[in-house]
Amino acid sequence: MKEISLDEGLLVLQKDIGHMRDTTPLITVAIAGGSASGKSHLARLLCEMYNGHASHLPLDDYYLNESERPEHLGDNYDHPACFDFPLLAEHLHLLKAGKSIEKPIYHYTGKREGYELFFPQPLIVLEGLYSLHESLLSCLDLKIFIEAPEKVRLERRLLRDIHERGKSFEGTKRRWIRTVEPMYQRYVLPQKKYAQFILLNSH
Repeated sequence: MKEISLDEGLLVLQKDIGHMRDTTPLITVAIAGGSASGKSHLARLLCEMYNGHASHLPLDDYYLNESERPEHLGDNYDHPACFDFPLLAEHLHLLKAGKSIEKPIYHYTGKREGYELFFPQPLIVLEGLYSLHESLLSCLDLKIFIEAPEKVRLERRLLRDIHERGKSFEGTKRRWIRTVEPMYQRYVLPQKKYAQFILLNSH
């Protein structure tokens, strides 16, 4: 397990992916980490490196419908029970076998909007809170955990939720304290032990 900066990590990953492409027709890279740690940013950078040969697979699209979520979770969307891991594991196995999938499309209103065809590419980048969930590990070739200090993650989350999603400062901060950070400490952070690379993203 290596702890390196995000910039250094990109170079190392590029090298490792290059070596693997000689023997692995379809490489799955998984990026896990806390909310606003930089997961989506890293996924985009990797996909840009292999433009036309890579696809981004967001874990968020595998949120359960509002009606399927355990009732006791209320407005806690950061608990692992909110995700359809059996479907995602099945889809990863199909992609590894060179088959296309019907990927769900999730909307932040709390429901699936439908499905879209998702085709296998030489590089699939899975990204989300629980991308290193135990049920997915057998499908993954490269496992990454991205870390950032809580203060940095909270600042990024506030900016994103207020400016991109129309949320209030008070509501975002309250959710962070009540569910986001507690779920990170209890469920997200322990995935770190499965990572081959830990990337530090503190800026």
